Amino acid sequence: MTHVNVKCTNCEQKFEKELRRFNESNIKGWKHFCSLKCKGEFQTTSIEVQCGQCGMVITKIPAHIKKSKSGLVFCNKSCSTSYNNTVCRTGEDHPHFKRALINGKNTSGHYRLICFKYHEKKCVVCEEKNIVTVHHFDENHENNDPSNLIPLCPTHHQYWHSRYKNLIESKVLEYREQFLESAPLLERYTMEDTEF
Repeated sequence: MTHVNVKCTNCEQKFEKELRRFNESNIKGWKHFCSLKCKGEFQTTSIEVQCGQCGMVITKIPAHIKKSKSGLVFCNKSCSTSYNNTVCRTGEDHPHFKRALINGKNTSGHYRLICFKYHEKKCVVCEEKNIVTVHHFDENHENNDPSNLIPLCPTHHQYWHSRYKNLIESKVLEYREQFLESAPLLERYTMEDTEF
């Protein structure tokens, strides 16, 4: 193997590089580095910024700053959590805040709590009671009306969203029709029901 002396683009020290690697780098327009450390240092474009909570100066790469929803970056998880727990993290400002459609109106409410208030906590297909998920019948996750929520075990929920839907469709439709016939139950579903 033939080697050539090359100057590192980052630290400017000379080092030996295989001729075939040297030629490959030149053909592809790559720079020459003596080590992965030098390559990493050369490619990293860090910026010094202040922590959004404690004000400490920290070094971050632009991609991390760009990903921040608040435009702030933090020195550690503790500062991030302190900030998130004190600034705009309740009600509609919370990232996990849910909306439910009740009688055509938006209001807060969690679909699992709504579902299991009006439906027994068991799969409508196999009657599994240990692990039960909630399926939105019309596929609209904003519509948390009890008539739109169907309790299914994880397996049958997956069936519904796959090519095996036909195996359980009749049982799910039959259950929903029976539920809809119990209209007096649905009339009791009011705005107060979502105040969990």
